[in-house]
Amino acid sequence: MLDSGYIIRHYRPEDIHSFVHLRNESAELSPDTGYLSLDVIRESLDRPGYTPEYDMFVADKGGILVGYLDMNAEPKIGRVVMDCLVEPQHRRRGLAHRLFRQAVMRAMALGVEVAHVNIRDENALARVVLKQAGFHVIRRSIELVMDPVRLPEPVRSALPIRPLSTDEVHILTGIQNRSFTGTWGFSPNTTEEISYATHNGNATEGIRIAMDGERPVGYCWVRMQDNGRGKSWGRIGMLGVDPDYRGKGLGRELLLAGLSYLKEKGFKIAQITVDSENTAAYALYQSVGFTHRDTSLWYEKSLD
Repeated sequence: MLDSGYIIRHYRPEDIHSFVHLRNESAELSPDTGYLSLDVIRESLDRPGYTPEYDMFVADKGGILVGYLDMNAEPKIGRVVMDCLVEPQHRRRGLAHRLFRQAVMRAMALGVEVAHVNIRDENALARVVLKQAGFHVIRRSIELVMDPVRLPEPVRSALPIRPLSTDEVHILTGIQNRSFTGTWGFSPNTTEEISYATHNGNATEGIRIAMDGERPVGYCWVRMQDNGRGKSWGRIGMLGVDPDYRGKGLGRELLLAGLSYLKEKGFKIAQITVDSENTAAYALYQSVGFTHRDTSLWYEKSLD
């Protein structure tokens, strides 16, 4: 049901306070989504390669934002990732469809070939909306969780594993791109992008890197999160091994090093996400104590 009282338009700088309110209202819908301050959200809108005035569309009701669609373009791999939210009391009015139509036109102007959206498997309404908009499921991601207190004793690593220094972002960029380029959904990063990610609430203190002499050969990137409601947890954000060093147990050693860091910090919850088709990684995570929590779906729509 369409409602003419709503306007779909580009985000404007003066929307910031309304957007902060909307973004944090959405946090109440998920226990793992944290409260974000005005400063943190301002910084997120200033990320490399992103311009909110072009890459975000909003649903406006009388000057108040009631929905948004945020786009993260990855032209190197020909895709755009979209994140959409409409407040529950404003749903079933066609707003999500209208936001998607605007976003698709913007994506096509950028020359990307496909649009991707990730939603939790249990989000029945979003599944209907995406199907009606021409999206279809192409992948599944599995969310795993464990208590680091129950961590197996780590074995002594054959290669030194140490924290990443603040001046070694270029090293992290290199090993991340070597580890993941060519895998589904990974867009090669620039040093500027990695520098932004390590600065934006993810200090290099939580990154463990394996070295073979002067050569970085693997890493584990631990992120610490707080939902602002008295709950905090750790996340293994990325775990990568140089292709030349796979099959030697290095991934397990790096994973245990990252989890040991969370254990030392007193975290009771550790999370990690794995592609359902990556059976080797899934087996590794289960072997150290991770268990299945939920599943999310990746939807795709061709833009040609």
